[in-house]
Amino acid sequence: MPFYLVNAIILAKTNAIQLLALDIKEQCPHVAVVTKTWFTSKHKDSCLSVPNYTLYRRDKFKRKGGGICDYIRNDIKCEVLYYGNRDSRIETLWLKCYCYRHVYYVACC
Repeated sequence: MPFYLVNAIILAKTNAIQLLALDIKEQCPHVAVVTKTWFTSKHKDSCLSVPNYTLYRRDKFKRKGGGICDYIRNDIKCEVLYYGNRDSRIETLWLKCYCYRHVYYVACC
């Protein structure tokens, strides 16, 4: 399962999503994990989308910086796993993905 990881450091800046989308298109990963997105609630999913991928994200809560997201290829069935301790100071995102009759767990923090 091809995987792509990037520490974006302010993906919310001008043209950063377009550059990321080009990189993802070139690499063709099943999963793209992005840290330090700096997304906030004012950033709409529709503006952050990458063609042929589903966006899952967890933004920093009431603080500047941080934030994480995953772009999962559309043909991969995926679900967010929720857990008991949801400390808003720590961005953690767990996904359960089904690909080629296998189950993969993807964690981003």
